[in-house]
Amino acid sequence: MLFKNSRVALFLHLLLVSIGPLHAQINFGLQLPDGKQMVEIPFTYRNGFIIVEVKLGKVFPLNFILDTGAEYSILSEKSIGDLLGLRYSKTYKIVGTDLGNELEAHLSKIELDIGPLSSSSEDILVLDENIFDFESFTGENIYGIIGAYSFRNYVLQIDYRREKLIFYQKTDFRPNSKKYKEIPIEIYKNKPFLVANYMTSMGQHETIKLLVDTGANIPFLLQRDSVEMSKISGNLIPGIIASGLGGDLRGYVGRTNFLTLDEFGFSGVVTNFQVIEDFDQADYLNNRNGIIGNPLLSRFDIILDYINEKMYIRPNKTYKRKFNFDLSGLQVITSNRNRKNFTVYDVFPGTPASEAGIIPGDEIISINGLSAKLFRMEYLVNKLQRRPGKRIKLKYLRMNEKRMVEFRLREFL
Repeated sequence: MLFKNSRVALFLHLLLVSIGPLHAQINFGLQLPDGKQMVEIPFTYRNGFIIVEVKLGKVFPLNFILDTGAEYSILSEKSIGDLLGLRYSKTYKIVGTDLGNELEAHLSKIELDIGPLSSSSEDILVLDENIFDFESFTGENIYGIIGAYSFRNYVLQIDYRREKLIFYQKTDFRPNSKKYKEIPIEIYKNKPFLVANYMTSMGQHETIKLLVDTGANIPFLLQRDSVEMSKISGNLIPGIIASGLGGDLRGYVGRTNFLTLDEFGFSGVVTNFQVIEDFDQADYLNNRNGIIGNPLLSRFDIILDYINEKMYIRPNKTYKRKFNFDLSGLQVITSNRNRKNFTVYDVFPGTPASEAGIIPGDEIISINGLSAKLFRMEYLVNKLQRRPGKRIKLKYLRMNEKRMVEFRLREFL
């Protein structure tokens, strides 16, 4: 999953190294209340993530991210599992975003509720250490992810405009063929994949397989080896494109000429390019070429039919909006538990912030005279991508010394 625009893209999807399924016995996932054929559950769409309230053990109401790109649910804070008295039956190795580093997670079962949906014994992976650090990257208190295994037996509708999740019993679902376009998908390890058409910088058309990933808050990520990357023309900016399991992921950010999902086309899509040389991970990746995340998916009303391997999409009012990207070059995180301080995490080279001399580790004090303590992460991101030519006066702290710089926002992709 991911971070959009001036922030670091945060990936949450996981790859299990272990052989075989997690569950030692049948687990039916989340269940609808008796007699109900469908339920609506509210969510908050913030920072490019779908955030839902989850109750663990009938005690802790916590924010989790709904992640169609993750196979299993994850609790990132082991201390909460310990407070609930969870018993860990097995330890698994998982591979993170960098497809290299292995991390440990412990399998347990827990009573889990999301609104009226409930499970008395849901499989959950509990991380040994909280390497997600959601608060720093999102500015929100988030404690884990709900993976696709929990809702694989339903038809899931995601209404981004109304911020509603609708779960249907398969027998009660009737798609409206006049309103929705049906697209075939492949369900692999409970995760949905679709086929798209990608126009390269050379004007060639390429058929690609993409993971439909609501745990990603970037529009489009494309995985390429170094030879393929050398053939890509256009403006590519090197830098940290993601942070998640396994640490920072370096690559390039650019724009795609044209991307087509069935009859729906997009030009100038902000694209993160991940360079992969070791394709031994092909089985784990299901031979995919990349992912599409919420900033693109949210331009549709989406219905995922896991059982029949179909996806239905209907464009909404945001469908034709331009894909915006940060105009400063700053990648920023919150730097304390109260999320009142912002620290520069990385700076894209050749950008206004880089040319002004800002470096990673600088702590932002104010922007245009307004204290950074008044901002939420979303407000800061929007301010730094609002309008080319806008003057930014940035006061920051470096090595206990206050400094001031000025620069003008501009498009560099």
